[in-house]
Amino acid sequence: MASRASMLAMIMACALLLAGSTCDAARNLADTTPAAAAPAASVVPGLPAEPTDTVTLMPPMPSVTLPTVPQVTLPPMPAIVVPKAVLPPMPKVTLPTVP
Repeated sequence: MASRASMLAMIMACALLLAGSTCDAARNLADTTPAAAAPAASVVPGLPAEPTDTVTLMPPMPSVTLPTVPQVTLPPMPAIVVPKAVLPPMPKVTLPTVP
C-alpha cells in the first residue's frame, strides 16, 4: 500500500511540474527578446565553395516496356446456405410511467 501511495504522489508531482507556467515564461522571453540579425555569408574553412551554375540537367531516362500480365479467371464462389431458424417472438416490455 505504501508503494502505491508513493507512486501516486510521484505521478501527481510530475503532473504538477508539467502543468506549470514555464511555458508562459518561455513565450514571454521569446516575445521580449529582440531578434538576432542574420549572420553575414562567410567562407567556412574546409567546405567547398558554392557552385555558380544553377541547374545541371540529368540525362534522359530510357523507356522501359512492362511485361503484360495474363488475364486470370477465378472459379465461381460456392453458394452459402444459411439455415432458416424460427425465433420466438420478442416479449413485450412495459415501461413504468413517471408521475
